[in-house]
Amino acid sequence: MFAVLSFGLTSFGCSAHLNDKVVDGKDDRMPRVLPIKWTTFDDTNAAWVVTSGGRLLSSGDGGRTWLQSEQPGRGFEAVSFINSTQGWAVINSVEVWTTSDGGQSWKAIGAISRSDGASPGPLGTIRFIDKEQGWIISSFGVWKTEDGGTRWREMGIEAGLDRFRGYLSDCYFIDSNAGWLTGTQGRISKTQDGGKTWQSQNIVSGNGDIRDISFVNNHSGWIALVNGKGDITSPGIYATEDGGISWNPVRIVGHNMQTLSVSFVSESEGWVAGIEVLKAASGDSSHAVLLHTQNGGRDWSTMYTGQRSSIGDRVYFSNALSGWLLVRNEGEDCLYHTNDGGKTWDESLKRRVTEG
Repeated sequence: MFAVLSFGLTSFGCSAHLNDKVVDGKDDRMPRVLPIKWTTFDDTNAAWVVTSGGRLLSSGDGGRTWLQSEQPGRGFEAVSFINSTQGWAVINSVEVWTTSDGGQSWKAIGAISRSDGASPGPLGTIRFIDKEQGWIISSFGVWKTEDGGTRWREMGIEAGLDRFRGYLSDCYFIDSNAGWLTGTQGRISKTQDGGKTWQSQNIVSGNGDIRDISFVNNHSGWIALVNGKGDITSPGIYATEDGGISWNPVRIVGHNMQTLSVSFVSESEGWVAGIEVLKAASGDSSHAVLLHTQNGGRDWSTMYTGQRSSIGDRVYFSNALSGWLLVRNEGEDCLYHTNDGGKTWDESLKRRVTEG
């Protein structure tokens, strides 16, 4: 599967069910940085983190140590890697840069622009499928490259996408032809010809933000959707068994939660992360939660619970054992890594709000 996950992120404390091992880079030269706004994971041990201050941190050993890249321009906004060395980044909203050494050095190679001269708008994602094909998504625009990032072609209007029916946020491809665009208002669009044509559909009526998408082959996939009205009784996970032609709600019985992230490694095994709301006479409270299924979502077990007011913002597994989890709390982001399927987690990176 070609999809290398990279996500824009919306804070959670370090809490129960996690190991106490703290390895915050072990590099005295690394400054304190702003919270995490973007993560990209390539395989079992490789990860890249973009902070709100535009710094890029990378790890190739499961988060035990981290390196900081030189910061070009106003800093990094988002990155995409197809392996441990080859990657691309968006700088200053429109510039495209590339690296061949895992992110330690970068060079500018291209840029995106709107055909009407307007700003491309807030960045959604950058996603490369292979060394040649890549995509950039902004709130109202879609660009594609077929030469490794040097030239970019705007595709939003040509693809027939309605820019006035919500915002675009992400894309996900399982090969060079089959992929999906996701966004707000429960909207998802599919292409089977590399973006030449798109078929759009709304998963839910009314508002709804598709926060994450995970496919394990060309027919089995899942999305995490947050109801725009904050209705936690609505299903937060939808699944397809026909390549996205139809989507069916997956009920998570016994958990009153908003699902923010989903990651499956097979048709049966997957994880969802989000916020669980607890009802009490003294008032409602919430905490981060990570759930695990081994039968395609019919049953779920709790793998992680966070502190009060924490958020399970991002989960990604490369296989049944190795995974990453981003949790947020007031003023603090924590990134964790597991090698046993989520039974235990090692604290990999902690970022606070203020710089030192």
